[in-house]
Amino acid sequence: GNSALSAGTAQTTTWQGTGRIEHNGVLSDGGSGAVTLVLNGTSSTFTTRLTGVNTYTGNTQLIQGTLILGGDAPNAAPGTLGNSNLTVAVGNLGSGTNTAILLDGAHTVGRTFNLRSGTSTFTQGVTTMGGTTSDVSAFNGQISIGTANNANNKTLQLTAASGGTVNVGGNITLFGGYTGIGDVVK
Repeated sequence: GNSALSAGTAQTTTWQGTGRIEHNGVLSDGGSGAVTLVLNGTSSTFTTRLTGVNTYTGNTQLIQGTLILGGDAPNAAPGTLGNSNLTVAVGNLGSGTNTAILLDGAHTVGRTFNLRSGTSTFTQGVTTMGGTTSDVSAFNGQISIGTANNANNKTLQLTAASGGTVNVGGNITLFGGYTGIGDVVK
C-alpha cells in the first residue's frame, strides 16, 4: 500500500534487516519536510524491491544489500527512487560493503549514483549494477566511483540477465579525476 512518511521537518527513514522488503505503494514525504530513505541491511542478503511511483523528495541511500527497481526512476520526477535530483549514495563510508542495484524489467534510471568507499586501502567492496530480466534497461545518469576520502579498490560490476541488455548512458568517473584506482568489470 501507500506509505506517507510524515515529517514536520526533514526525516530519515531506515529499513534494515536480513530478509526482503517488497514495497509496491507510493512513498511520500507526507509533511512539510523531505524524507530520506536509507536501506541498510545487516547482511548482504538484505533485499528491497521498490515498484511504486514514489514522490518523497529526499535522498536514497543503499548502505548494504540489494535494491531492485521494478519501475522507472527519472531524475527530478516521481519514480521508484522518489521525486529528486539528488545523487543516490551507495556503499558504506566506514568499511567495504557489497551492494547491488538491479532493474527488474524494461526500465530506465535517470538518477546519478555515487559508489562510496571507505578510508582504508583495503578492499572496499563491489557494487553490481544491471538487470534481472531479458529486457532492455538503462542507467542514464552519471556513476561516480569513490569519495573525497578514497577511491581505492571500489569495484563496479555491470551485469545483464541472459538475453537481456543493460545500457549505461551516463559517464562512469572516478572521484577527483583519479586514474588507475578501482575497477569496472563487465
